[in-house]
Amino acid sequence: MKINKVVIATLISAVASSAFAADDFNTVVEASHSNRKETSLKLNQSFWGVDASLERVFRDGLGKELNIEVGYPAEIKPGFSITPQVEFTHPDGYVKDSVKPFDLGNTWKFGIQTDLEITSRWNVMFRYRFETAKHGGFTDYDFGGFKDSSGDIRQNTHRLELGTGYEIVDDLELSVKYIGRIYRFDEKNSDNEIKGHNGDWEFKAAYSIGDFTPYAQYTIKNSDHLKSDMGRLNLANENEFKVGLSYSF
Repeated sequence: MKINKVVIATLISAVASSAFAADDFNTVVEASHSNRKETSLKLNQSFWGVDASLERVFRDGLGKELNIEVGYPAEIKPGFSITPQVEFTHPDGYVKDSVKPFDLGNTWKFGIQTDLEITSRWNVMFRYRFETAKHGGFTDYDFGGFKDSSGDIRQNTHRLELGTGYEIVDDLELSVKYIGRIYRFDEKNSDNEIKGHNGDWEFKAAYSIGDFTPYAQYTIKNSDHLKSDMGRLNLANENEFKVGLSYSF
C-alpha cells in the first residue's frame, strides 16, 4: 500500500510538472484605456492547447461588461492555424446610447478564426463570428415602431474580420483590420424588426520590450445604417483612440 501511494504520488507530480511546464502554460495580462472613457482589464491564459481569456470593462468609472472567451487553436501546418471560439458577454445593468437604447441581455458569440504567417514578419487573419442576444424592451425610442416596447428584443449579428500585420523593424509591428457587422433586431410576438450594418477600420502599432508590449490603436467607426418599415436612419459613431500595455509570463 505504501509503495502504491508513493507510485501514485510520483505519477501525479510528473503529470502536474508536465502540464504546467513553461512551454504549455502562458499568461498575458493587459490593461487599456480609450477616449470613450472605457477601461479594460484582461487576463489571457494558454494551457494544454486551449486559449482562454477573462475581461472586465468599465465605462465612466462604472462596470460595463464581463467577457469570457475560450478558443482551441488547431495547427493545420506550420504557420497556418484554425481556431474555433466561443465567447460570453454579461452586461452590467441598463445601457442607453444611440444604437442600443434598451436593457441589454447576455450575448453568446460563436466564431472561427484562421491565422496565416506568410513570412516571419508578415501575417494575415480572418474571422467570422455569429452573435446572439435577447434584450429587454426599448424605451423612448421611436424608430422602426419599437417605441416604449415591453416585449423582448432578439438581436442576431454576423461579424466579419479581415486583418494583416507586418513587423517593419525588430519588435515593432503595424497592423490594420477591417471589422464588418450585419445585424437585425426582432421583437417577440411582433412583426417589428430593424436591420442594420456598419464597418470599422482598426489601425494598431505595438512595440515589444522584453515581456512588455505597449501599443496604440485608432479605430475609424463608420455610421450605423438602419432600416425598418418606418424608413431609414444613419447614426454616427465616435472614432476611438486607445492605448494599452500587455505583459506576458
